[in-house]
Amino acid sequence: MLNAILSALRWSVSLGAKFYRVVPYYTTGIVLLTLIAQLSALLSSFLPLKVIILLGSDGMPRYFPSSFQSVDRDLLVVLLSVATVGFFLFNLLANKLIDLATAAASEKLLSKSQKLSLFENQDQVAANGYQKYSSALAGLVFVFLSLSGISFFYSSMSLVLLAYPVSAFLLVLVLSRYVSAFNDYLEANLSAFVGLISNVGFFVAFAFLIVEFVIWTPPSFIVVIVSLLLSRQVFSRVTGFVNSIYGLSKQRQKLDALFFHGKQLIPSSVSSKQNNIWSYLSPEVRDGWLPPLLSDVKNSPLSANCISVKWLESGQQNIPHLLVSVDGDERKFLIKLYEKNRTALARHEASLLLDPPSGLPAPILLHVTEIEKLSCHVCELSPGRMLTKKQADKGRWKLVTP
Repeated sequence: MLNAILSALRWSVSLGAKFYRVVPYYTTGIVLLTLIAQLSALLSSFLPLKVIILLGSDGMPRYFPSSFQSVDRDLLVVLLSVATVGFFLFNLLANKLIDLATAAASEKLLSKSQKLSLFENQDQVAANGYQKYSSALAGLVFVFLSLSGISFFYSSMSLVLLAYPVSAFLLVLVLSRYVSAFNDYLEANLSAFVGLISNVGFFVAFAFLIVEFVIWTPPSFIVVIVSLLLSRQVFSRVTGFVNSIYGLSKQRQKLDALFFHGKQLIPSSVSSKQNNIWSYLSPEVRDGWLPPLLSDVKNSPLSANCISVKWLESGQQNIPHLLVSVDGDERKFLIKLYEKNRTALARHEASLLLDPPSGLPAPILLHVTEIEKLSCHVCELSPGRMLTKKQADKGRWKLVTP
């Protein structure tokens, strides 16, 4: 896993270097605009808290800045309210400028690479890739600036914000090295897992703040509030960075072909770590796993030449069905392959069909196994003929209609 992370980071650095060589002003401008948009969003959510505190106080709270003490409270409420609306509008304007700059930069990148049309919607892919990278880079800059500010005013909180993600990362490395099931979970649920770690990190920072107030001596109340808000933003930006780099790495071949000279769009070889379940259904790949599977079922060696396969529409998401017959065998086999996110369903079905209740109208489950960590069931169908969807619907109505 560590090698995969380092590879993705090295590639992202080379991609960023390419962007800065070709469109340095656009990239710098987008990063700055993104920082401005994030800061405006933060202030537009922070200032209403100030207004609510003022409205609930008889006078000026002591923990407000000394420069506010000489200002009339009602006037200050109006000024802070206007500033809130102003920062909100500024955030909208910055995001609009980001969209315009992204479109112009991606167009220039494509024109510099001088590539013909390689695939459908390549302009959209290029624009999304460039925007994701710029947003991820701006998120890192925001994290660095936030941690620098917090460390200056609230050094103990900055240590917590640094120590927690480092500890979480080391724990993930250890688990991925020694627990194979954890690797499978990360591959299927990386975004959700990173979001969970981020949310836990915020509550760790909040718990530390409470402990500091109860046991030690905290800084001023305003510094505490700002630090807490920034800690939330820091974890949010880290999550956004990880998800953006992960999303970009999934489109690495397309982005390389679009932005780099000498790179061609070549389909990757089938691998359980890089392809989804549908990759295993192509004839050239299927011939590699289907004959050994049926050989285990029949206890005799089989070749791909004596197996005929038909696609069977099931209506079940991420569970492709194959209708298989073997030369010299009158039986019809139903092969069900389950995507990793349907593993729990595969286990439930196997537990039911291996010991079915009497009269259960279901095929006979012959074999339960895994194909490259994908659950697979081999069933034997009872003699009969296949119905079309129209015939099946008509028969269903006959069953339920008196």
